[in-house]
Amino acid sequence: MTSVHPQGRNFHSRRFSPTLSGLALFTILFTLTTSSVQAQMPTPTASSQRKGRANAPTEPVSDAYVFFGSDNFGTMDLSTGTFTQSGSTGSLLAGIGVGPGGSLYGGAFESNTFYQINLQNGNLTTIGTSGIDYYELASTLDGALFGFDQDLNLYSVDPTTASVTLIGSTGLSLPSPFVIGTSTGTSTLYFTMCKTNSNSTLYSIDTGTGAATEIGSTGVPNLGALVFENGALYAGSATSPSSSIYTLDSSTGQATLVTTTTSGAFWGLAAYGVTATVTPASLSFGDQAVNTVSAAKKVTLKNTGTVTIDISSITPSADFEISTNTCGTTLAVGKTCKAGVTFTPTQVGAATGTLTFSDNASSSPQTVALSGTGEAQATLTPSSYTFPKTKVGKTSAAHSFTLKNNLPTTLTGVAFSTAAPFAVSTSTCGTTLDSKKSCTISVTFSPTSEETFTGTLTVNDSANDSPQTSSLSGTGD
Repeated sequence: MTSVHPQGRNFHSRRFSPTLSGLALFTILFTLTTSSVQAQMPTPTASSQRKGRANAPTEPVSDAYVFFGSDNFGTMDLSTGTFTQSGSTGSLLAGIGVGPGGSLYGGAFESNTFYQINLQNGNLTTIGTSGIDYYELASTLDGALFGFDQDLNLYSVDPTTASVTLIGSTGLSLPSPFVIGTSTGTSTLYFTMCKTNSNSTLYSIDTGTGAATEIGSTGVPNLGALVFENGALYAGSATSPSSSIYTLDSSTGQATLVTTTTSGAFWGLAAYGVTATVTPASLSFGDQAVNTVSAAKKVTLKNTGTVTIDISSITPSADFEISTNTCGTTLAVGKTCKAGVTFTPTQVGAATGTLTFSDNASSSPQTVALSGTGEAQATLTPSSYTFPKTKVGKTSAAHSFTLKNNLPTTLTGVAFSTAAPFAVSTSTCGTTLDSKKSCTISVTFSPTSEETFTGTLTVNDSANDSPQTSSLSGTGD
């Protein structure tokens, strides 16, 4: 936003969404001063621009919603600056944001009215009034909406009731006059601010506390709208009649020019609406016998945007496989599909991997962390045992060894043996052992002389790691 008059500041929120090709059409909410305001304000120039802001999740197709002066609403190709008007909001908005399901929202500039924006023509539907006068409105990729007041306090906004909840102060103060902007598209909320015609500074905003952290100077003035898409942070300047579109280095703030446009000053940007979520964020399969297939676990992909998603692939890492898949090549707005994932370890030990969804959503690729542990098909524990010193001609107390079947099927052909001076005294093991069950084998030591003896308890069965063995030792006394 730009402050040009004590009673009538030009503020504007912009947001831009690049496409897979590096372009982004976005809806620019841009409001130029009406005749009644112009009587009090100078003609919009670089020094009397509005604030720009970017709030909506972005899409990899080069379309994004745009809001310009005179309340013009439409789409823009951010690589060329070409604006296509589809309607008018009829009201000056401080910023725009994308809420749950890809719906577009706006907050009335320097007023407490909260609207939903018709994506087809820009018409506004009043949701309600909030407890703050909006100087900015923003959203993050998960559909959370945030509002800023004149003191740059951060609030969460309920899109169903328009009620706001204070999160905290950014710790920043508005210069006079000023231009500010915010962005979305990832979990990071970005914010720019400058005194009109001075270089804008890029900040990140902690959405849990409201605190702002300075990233650095952009090197360009009057940035009024930002949007993060496909790994790039874009910004539009709040200058008129000519304005510029940049990419920003999110680690330093440095701006790089993309193109210029004569459509007007950027007041609000929002990605066109190709957004998706994947749940859960991770799957743990626990212990699984080597070379056996686990039970399937489900992952859900949801289209949270405003246009159909094109799905190109769903790919798991090694040792993990897709068992079922209801996702086709497209996913309609608001719909979900599911992929079943199984774990088939090829060796003993921890295994990690990733399930990757590749599509044309702004968050692509969406990933799910996978983990599991491969274990032997059958185990004999302990792996070794040393008997206490035992008198020659005497027999030690028995020591128990446990055979466990880790397979999902019955273990067959179970047979065990050892050699003197060690002997099996008792056992609960038969020739078969049910899935996931255990049995015990008790072994004694009977030394025949005063020396150290070694031996092995051997178990043969149908497991692929057969035979299982435990080392035995003992000393005659």
